[in-house]
Amino acid sequence: MTFSAAFAYLEGERVNNTVWALEQFRGLFLRKDFLPGVIITDRDLALMKAVNIVFPECTNLLCRFHIYKNVKAKCKSLIGQKNAWDYMMDSWGTLADCPSEQQFPECLQKFQMACSPWSINDPSSCGCSMRSMHGLPYACELSSYVVSSIPLESVHMFWRKLHFSDQGLCAAEVSINDEIETIRKRFKDVDVGGKVTLKSKLREIAYLEENSMFPPPSKVKTKGAPKKGLKRSERSTKRDPSYSEYVDAFHSSQSNNTSVKPSTSCYEPPKPTRIIPMLDLFAPFIQGFIQDVVDVKADDNCGYRSIPALLSMGEESWPMVRNELIKELRKWLHDFIKLFGGTERFEHVRMSLHVDGFSQNSG
Repeated sequence: MTFSAAFAYLEGERVNNTVWALEQFRGLFLRKDFLPGVIITDRDLALMKAVNIVFPECTNLLCRFHIYKNVKAKCKSLIGQKNAWDYMMDSWGTLADCPSEQQFPECLQKFQMACSPWSINDPSSCGCSMRSMHGLPYACELSSYVVSSIPLESVHMFWRKLHFSDQGLCAAEVSINDEIETIRKRFKDVDVGGKVTLKSKLREIAYLEENSMFPPPSKVKTKGAPKKGLKRSERSTKRDPSYSEYVDAFHSSQSNNTSVKPSTSCYEPPKPTRIIPMLDLFAPFIQGFIQDVVDVKADDNCGYRSIPALLSMGEESWPMVRNELIKELRKWLHDFIKLFGGTERFEHVRMSLHVDGFSQNSG
């Protein structure tokens, strides 16, 4: 049974705010032996720290729903095929729902086999930006250094020689003559486009006042609500989408815009179309435009019955259709008389629309 025990409106998500809310919640318990034994969070660090302060005897676990969302957001970009993605997530669900410790190694092996074709378990080919762009260990690599220190060889030479001293050199020993000569040679060898690019980069260094980068005119306030008045439509309380929702939206747009024909391995059979009765009675060229066929009662009013039937009013509402047509004739009386070529034809059409006991009493 799931129920809400309490609600709290906090000024912020800092530790002291959360500690106060949990202390008020702890005060609701009349006996200490009734205190919760397990508290589940969404890995909010402030909340987890507050739980350890107010409920030190509790076991702090992570919400499985948020773990699933995190796995989905981190791994979906690496797996393109839908059937492979479904198989991997099915293996993950089996691992998360493992009923005992004895079965856990088997479920773990199944999950590792499902992930083996991709770089999820291969740190050397995951293409992490921290390694490829900055030359620093990334999360996958750091996981292997939990029990030991990070080797110096895993850090790029640039960061190993970072220093803030002058290394005991004097001004006469620091020169850029070799670099300038190399730039001159490079400038002669490149084409006109390369010369323009190289010159623009040198001007950014030599003429700082012409640089396109400028500091902000005033200090940007990154905290607190905006002070200026907002319109009612701008004061939205809608939450920002989570990272997993951004990933889902991205893959949804990619699948809608892609022009690549899916392979047979990821082909999905088309959904069965609804069978429309008596469709073969119509000409072939018009069958593709027909969305539904309604078989009404065969009498002199079948044409009038079909209109309310398609409007979900029931075919027995056909007298209302005739009555509405009579109202239309009365509203545009002179126009219809001209259209029918005289009063005699107009009266004949109007009288043919009357229904005994219905149209005569409607105005």
